Parts: sequence; C-alpha cells; structure tokens
Amino acid sequence: LALSPDLVGVSSSSFCYPSGIRLVSQIKAEKRDVVTVMGGYHPTRFDSLLLKEILALDLVIRGEGDESFPELCRRLLRSESLEGLPSLSYRSDGLVVRGIPQQIEDLDAIPFPDRALFTYDGYFHQFGGFPIPEVPATANVASSRGCPYHCTFCPKLFPQWRYRMRSADNVFQEILELHRAGFKMAFFQDENFSYDIPRVEKICRLILEHNLKMRFAFQGTIHHLPESVFQLMHRAGFDALFVGVESGSDAQLRR
Repeated sequence: LALSPDLVGVSSSSFCYPSGIRLVSQIKAEKRDVVTVMGGYHPTRFDSLLLKEILALDLVIRGEGDESFPELCRRLLRSESLEGLPSLSYRSDGLVVRGIPQQIEDLDAIPFPDRALFTYDGYFHQFGGFPIPEVPATANVASSRGCPYHCTFCPKLFPQWRYRMRSADNVFQEILELHRAGFKMAFFQDENFSYDIPRVEKICRLILEHNLKMRFAFQGTIHHLPESVFQLMHRAGFDALFVGVESGSDAQLRR
C-alpha cells in the first residue's frame, strides 16, 4: 500500500491460495480502485469459482502469464478492451468469460529476470515451511516447465501442457549472469531439472569449463541418474538436492 499500486498480481498454488485471497481482500478494502489479479495453478483451475465468490478479485490469468500479463498491463494503461486477451478470465454482464490457459513454447526466448529490481533480503530463510541454515546469496532459476510424468495428485496434470526445457546454453548464460551479479548459489526450482541427462551433463561441463565457484541445489527424480552423473554434478558445485518421496512401494508408484 505504501507504493500506492494501480495493479496487484498474486501468484498462487492450492497450498497458499487462502493467504493470497486474504492479501487481495485486504488491499482491495484499503484501496478500492486497485486492480487485483491472480495467477498460478489454483486460479487456473478454479477461475470461474474464484471470480464468482471473491468479489475483491477482479481478474485471473490462466496458464503461463509471460505474454498475457504484460499485455493486460498495456491494455489497462491505454483503457482498451480486455476482450480476446489470451488466458484472461474476467466478469462480463454477470458471467465469467474464461481465457484458454496459455503455454510458452520457446522458453529460451523469455528474458532472464531483472533481479536488480528487488532485494533478496529475507529469501531462503525457510523451505516448505521449515527453517534452513544460513545460505550464501542465492537466486532461484527455472530451467523447465510442465512435467513429463502423470501423477494424478499433481496440479501440473493439464493434458495440453507438455514438458518443455530451456537449452543447456541458455541455462548457463543465466548462471553466468548470476555469477557476475555476485550470487554465490543458484537453486533450480523446477521439479524436473535432472530429467534430461545429456542436458544436465552439458550444464555441468560449461560450469566447470568456466571455473565458476558457485554452489547449486536442484529438485528432481534421481532413480535414473548413474553414479557418473552424480560425480559430475558434485564437481560442478551441486551439493544439495530435494527429492519427493511419494511412496516406498513400487507397486503403489506404478498404480
């Protein structure tokens, strides 16, 4: 509120959407003319329900908002119609107009985040609600989107959303940018960083060739990784990994 925003966007999973709704509602109560937007897996699934029940919520961006959210901002600045804007859901004459979830095909074409726009103070003091030891200056990196698996409990289970990866060279260029900016560690937050072994190997070799003294953490499955890849990753600076243990039963996992 101190920034007196014209628009507030909140990204939300199912886990944190109640706090997102509280945030949107509190801001709207204090500043009635602010435009409130939500995106993420939960609003993408339940856009109609949220727009019907949460009066403080004005708009929902469905799917990946890299293109649609900036276009929404441009149209609002120009006081243009929102009709036909890809992925946007909104109210019109008492009904909810639903946008088709957008998916970015060429992830290498997306610019790297401008991390100079905000401070990292306070980040990485906890993970999944658990406090973690003090870590060096760390930045998040997303190297892929979607998922190659089909777990029935996962919000990524959109039939039309394919698994897409950034190229190894593109990922390394972001790592290099982080290194030059003074970051000491990068956390690959996408859940399937380790899925494509040749890509992992190339990223590690590029890090070693340039002798980058950084540390890395990643999320992903590891049952398919040979010992040689683990050793290569360790030499490149990967010293922390997060693994989801859905079940200890192979039969249950197959089901």
